[in-house]
Amino acid sequence: IQIPPEHCDYIILHELNHLEHMNHSSHFWKSLEVLCPLFRKSEAWLKVNGKYLRD
Repeated sequence: IQIPPEHCDYIILHELNHLEHMNHSSHFWKSLEVLCPLFRKSEAWLKVNGKYLRD
């Protein structure tokens, strides 16, 4: 895995949160913030570095 563990955790929690909230509604983001308080840091990291990750 090419992603730092804290950002990998964010991806997993993001996807698991979709079991409760099927879209990216405000409820989804509020719930995600409870699960992963620093999710914005992970999103920023992925935005910058995601293009360097291999399939």
